[in-house]
Amino acid sequence: MSPAVAVLRTLRAEVVTVSPRMGLVDGFERFMRVIEESPALRSRVFGMRRRAVDRLAAVLAEEAGEDAGPLPALVAGQLGWVQAQVTEYIQAELVAGRTAAETSRAALGLLDEIEGLLSDRLLEYGIRPAV
Repeated sequence: MSPAVAVLRTLRAEVVTVSPRMGLVDGFERFMRVIEESPALRSRVFGMRRRAVDRLAAVLAEEAGEDAGPLPALVAGQLGWVQAQVTEYIQAELVAGRTAAETSRAALGLLDEIEGLLSDRLLEYGIRPAV
């Protein structure tokens, strides 16, 4: 399984189960408002996302070897974008007053749209040959 497919499956599983790890908790919008109103907290969240993408790029580059070129960073960036889009969508829906269950169902539709945008090249990147 490719890293992209693994990320998509994990995100989908978290959304389907209305996981608190995705912020799918009724009342979470109060916490999100605190973050939104604080430039320092918003900056920290952005920094955490950036470090996660950088770490994923490093792991993909290590797995791909020296001749990988820019692809590991590009793939990691795309996967970071997917995760950010889903997370930000969930947060916005909760702040707008939807319940965690309603938001979960709507986020599944968003994931379907995102998956439709992803190329086979991304979805197949990093698949290890069968041994």
